[in-house]
Amino acid sequence: MNSHSASGKAVLFDVDGTLLDTVPLILEAYQYIFRKFLGHPLGDDEVLAGIGEPLDIYLKKQFPDDLANAMLEAYLVYYRSQMETSIGIFLHVPRMIEKLAERGIPLAIVTSKRQGSAVHNLGMFGLTDHFQAVISKESTKKHTSRIPNRHSKPCGSST
Repeated sequence: MNSHSASGKAVLFDVDGTLLDTVPLILEAYQYIFRKFLGHPLGDDEVLAGIGEPLDIYLKKQFPDDLANAMLEAYLVYYRSQMETSIGIFLHVPRMIEKLAERGIPLAIVTSKRQGSAVHNLGMFGLTDHFQAVISKESTKKHTSRIPNRHSKPCGSST
């Protein structure tokens, strides 16, 4: 155990929009299902407001279960068909992760993304082995991304 893990210090990351540039594909996939099932897209601001909440929960809040389930399946099919060519990594992420790992700082992912998708997306850029844990939607009984953690600090914060 290194001094960082002994002291309880670690760095937690989200995947979408933090390590990986997935938001354009997320918007595209949402708009695809809205056009397919509703006949029209929604405003990007309306879609962006739902990002961070697990997709199935977001859809079930907005639509009847049968429609929400069909939309979820169509979203996943579309997203998976596009992700290999539509997801990027932010410029300094690989070096930052490498430097943190060199310093022995434990790293983990906390995401509303599905476990398999998160691990796959990280693996596309060779990042998977740097993370000791991936906490995903399936890891929790109630996933809330809207409540700030009183123990977390923004990167670069000294307090």
